[in-house]
Amino acid sequence: EDLEKEGSAAAVAESVEAEAEMKAKAATEAKAAMEAEAEMKAKAAMEAKATMEAEAEMKAKAAMEAKAAMEAEAEMKAKAAMERKATMEAETEMKAKAAMETEMASKEQMVSAKKEVDANGVVMTSSSYSGHKVVVAFRRAEIEKGDELFNAFDELSVYKAKAGYYLYMVGDYEAKEDAEAYLRKIISVYPNAYLVEFDNGNRVN
Repeated sequence: EDLEKEGSAAAVAESVEAEAEMKAKAATEAKAAMEAEAEMKAKAAMEAKATMEAEAEMKAKAAMEAKAAMEAEAEMKAKAAMERKATMEAETEMKAKAAMETEMASKEQMVSAKKEVDANGVVMTSSSYSGHKVVVAFRRAEIEKGDELFNAFDELSVYKAKAGYYLYMVGDYEAKEDAEAYLRKIISVYPNAYLVEFDNGNRVN
């Protein structure tokens, strides 16, 4: 009977130890599972963080490229605007120059193409001339080549009046205002200078 009791106690003790061992193993396995899960979560979090950082870097790079592209486009537009402005200024300058040359050519052509020059090199006023001139000298006889008027002016023109006297004139102006402006320039040197107008070779005033 005592042997049976001892055997029964040993079996219980063995059963308890086996159960405790199983519980310890289960606890170890649960702990390992939890650690593995925690490690996986940490790894997933690190991967997510790395993905977010890579995405943020790509967005920052894209933003920088977009900014650089906008700045380059703005620079190109500014350069194009400056080139257009320079072209317009050059064109305006060319037009102004052409207008001045046309005006000068027009003034030079006011004298008839049928210029007649007397023996002293003075241009005789054409019978078809129309315009304004400035009289700088009044003579009752033709001037000689040594006269100071030849040194004072590049070109003289002469009008012989029916009364026999000679008007020595300078300038060829279509507009009276231009002739008056020139008269004001020389009046201090030639105080007796005055303006005359012609219409088809005839003196108007």
